Amino acid sequence: MKIDFTAERQFFFATTPLPCPYLPDRLERRVLAEISGPGAARLHDRLAQAGFRRSHRVVYSPACPRCNACRALRVLVADFTPSRTQRRLLRRNAGLKVRELRPVASAEQYDLFVRYQRSRHASGEMAKMDFIDYRAMVEESSIDTRLIEVRDAERRLVAVCLVDRVGDGFSAVYSFFDPEAERASLGTWLILSLIERAAAIGAAHVYLGYWVETSAKMSYKASFSPAEIYTPAGWRRLVVPPPTVTAPHQDLQGLERLAAMPLARRHAGAVRIAGEQATAPLIDRVIVEDAVEVIVFDRQIQIVDRLRALIFPLAAHRQDPEQGVGDLEV
Repeated sequence: MKIDFTAERQFFFATTPLPCPYLPDRLERRVLAEISGPGAARLHDRLAQAGFRRSHRVVYSPACPRCNACRALRVLVADFTPSRTQRRLLRRNAGLKVRELRPVASAEQYDLFVRYQRSRHASGEMAKMDFIDYRAMVEESSIDTRLIEVRDAERRLVAVCLVDRVGDGFSAVYSFFDPEAERASLGTWLILSLIERAAAIGAAHVYLGYWVETSAKMSYKASFSPAEIYTPAGWRRLVVPPPTVTAPHQDLQGLERLAAMPLARRHAGAVRIAGEQATAPLIDRVIVEDAVEVIVFDRQIQIVDRLRALIFPLAAHRQDPEQGVGDLEV
């Protein structure tokens, strides 16, 4: 895949390694670029299709040393059919009211954001964000960004989702919700709602950020199937292995319950009942042995085989070995 830049010069940067927020004892490193000016939307669309994500006015992609666990994931909207559990969830939350707004931060949103962070991510960096930080996250965007507010029957704000409009659908940037409304499963419901919105306008994809199979924080995204992950060969269908559970001979309902579980809760294996194996419904598995490479030449970026190839030249490019970011002109 080639991305041609015909506008002004584009710079890419590499961050210094930091502790990974998803997997223990691993380091995270990113390649990133600023998106601004009249070509911002076009650049964002192309890079989103190459597995990049947006935060503020920057797009980024993992380029971690000796790790390729993070995979950009997108839902295939036209082929998506909610599971039985997801259909029940849609019915349960049918009374929620949704509004699509311009990306403008409010004190009400920030209050919900703080409660969510304290409940779900108290030790994370986002838990330290003040209102100015939150406002920057919401309002600093050079592309078509929307804010979705969700309210219950009493008009209370219960969920918020920051969404980018991309050429082939929607990209979910960040969402948060009332941590006390556990039965409503608002995080899952927000994604289902976004898929429904995409289907209503005939959009092809909903981008859900990075899927990490072995991270409880990120593996849930596989339950929205069919989906694709970005690989060295481009976008490929995500396939998750069937689960392994030992069930009593009489408990035939155990298999049904297992099949209804989100894919994130079903691990590799099969169900053994009465000495015979039966497999739960599953989607195909894609095993990718390496990450994505970005090769830079003549104002073009070719997505091929390992993103790390962009990173190590940057380290040599820097003059100051203690400097946190290196730059490379394209």
